[in-house]
Amino acid sequence: MTKMNFNLSDGLFQLRRALMDKFPSGGMQLDDAQTDELVAFLKELGVMAQRMENEISRHRWNEPALREQIAELEAELARPNTNVRLFPVVSRPLPGGAA
Repeated sequence: MTKMNFNLSDGLFQLRRALMDKFPSGGMQLDDAQTDELVAFLKELGVMAQRMENEISRHRWNEPALREQIAELEAELARPNTNVRLFPVVSRPLPGGAA
């Protein structure tokens, strides 16, 4: 999820507006087709919500774990007499003799 997704909130507000427009008094009766349409729309919104929850969960778990791994590696590198070494940076010529 690289950009903000407002489909879920927009869909919920759209549903509210549609229900209030069709049934301003608050009382409503749905026929079979309307019920099927409402159920399908609610399922679609539920799927969107679940995807967003999964993405948020991924970020909440993965980012702290990555920071912890980096901190452990930095601590290991800073420890005296460790056998962990960084590979030296070696400059290599570019193909075709380009500089």
